[in-house]
Amino acid sequence: MNKEIQKIANPKSANKKEKAVGAKGKETIFRVGDLVMNIVNTYDIDTVDGGVADIFNGDTGKIIDIDENEKVFIVEIDDILVKMKFGTILTNLVHAWVTTIHKSQGSQYKVVILIADRSMTYQLNANLLYTGLSRAKEYMLVLTQAITINRAMKKFANMERRSFMQEFLHKFNGDATEAIDGFVEEDEDKEGLAI
Repeated sequence: MNKEIQKIANPKSANKKEKAVGAKGKETIFRVGDLVMNIVNTYDIDTVDGGVADIFNGDTGKIIDIDENEKVFIVEIDDILVKMKFGTILTNLVHAWVTTIHKSQGSQYKVVILIADRSMTYQLNANLLYTGLSRAKEYMLVLTQAITINRAMKKFANMERRSFMQEFLHKFNGDATEAIDGFVEEDEDKEGLAI
């Protein structure tokens, strides 16, 4: 879908630089003006101003320039211009006009079109639906069937995490009463909620 939206949102033009990367016949074309998402945590990446920056999985930005001499894409992410080398672009960047709800977590967009097809019925739940719906700042269009939304609203993901973090912190702070051999029984607070 990203390729098709690129044709509409940022079509090929003699005035825009572009570069095809990838295996012959399966190239991805990146051009100036493309909306992109970084998909790998990248530390100490060079910036245009001579400094370094860290960019993280899920950060979105825009291709500002393609420098053939330095063999880098100049990408603006959070008002920082970073240099992304040609050789790493396929493993680090994807087009971001279309993305999954999971990848969009933590971000918001002016306009969101949420597609929740019936084929997603067993994956979709109320938590994920809420996450998708809350990505829009100004305008939201939902393309779905009523039965898909109704089923999703009846399912809630179990967000309980099984870890030893609480026990680890007690031990680290020196107030552990027992060794960490297994799960510690949960205490109940005054309202009967497990803590």
